[in-house]
Amino acid sequence: MFKVAKEFADLEGGTGNEVYQKAVQFEQEVKTTNVLRDVLKTESNALVVK
Repeated sequence: MFKVAKEFADLEGGTGNEVYQKAVQFEQEVKTTNVLRDVLKTESNALVVK
């Protein structure tokens, strides 16, 4: 996870703390995106049923 964070955040020379914080941020954004995707899927299915 840290390697991915370094690449996406352009923190190749960053400190471990900076990289860790960015990795946690990315992980939270992925979780949020997944929740939103599920909500949209549910709403879309509800509209199709109507």
